Amino acid sequence: MKNISIILNAILIVAVGVLFYLHFSSSKPAEKAKSNKKVEVAESALVAYVNIDSLTKNYKFFEDLRELLIQKQQNSELSLNRKAAAYEQEAMDFQEKIQKHLITQRQAEEMQQKLLSKQQTILKLRETLGMQLAQDEAAMNKQLHDSINSFLAEYNQDGRFKLILSISMGQNLLYGDESLDITEEVISGLNQRYQGSEVKENTNKKPNE
Repeated sequence: MKNISIILNAILIVAVGVLFYLHFSSSKPAEKAKSNKKVEVAESALVAYVNIDSLTKNYKFFEDLRELLIQKQQNSELSLNRKAAAYEQEAMDFQEKIQKHLITQRQAEEMQQKLLSKQQTILKLRETLGMQLAQDEAAMNKQLHDSINSFLAEYNQDGRFKLILSISMGQNLLYGDESLDITEEVISGLNQRYQGSEVKENTNKKPNE
């Protein structure tokens, strides 16, 4: 009986050992499969985002567009300021002539009408330039939007993403996983495409241009 008991105990120990081995060996593939599933989900993310603040700060095309817009604005302001300064000088001369009685009443009235007409012209010019600046800025933003959209269409030809969002500091997005941030890739690709188009444009120019 003692020998049978020893044999049974030995069998039980072996059986328990086998059960432990089977349990842990079967759980490892399950954990691995679970881990692989997470990786697969991460790699097939349907959403990505681009930080628009960083993009507009580092996209060379937008920088060039903005410089052109600023230069145009400065030229417009310079022209307007010159006209305004000339008008002010003419108005001061008019006042001086009146005070010194150098012109007749009729001449004063004629000069005053001319000054009022010039004043209205300057005010209208200021309004026109303001509207033109707003239109130029809207056109610039559309060019930027079209440029980014056309690039993203090429960038996402494989259909990795179903949705690409633009985010800005202080806007609606409260949290975004960094693995979904494609800003640097997009900026790099945009600049490479833009620089390539510049090189091509310069190459196609005639020597005397």
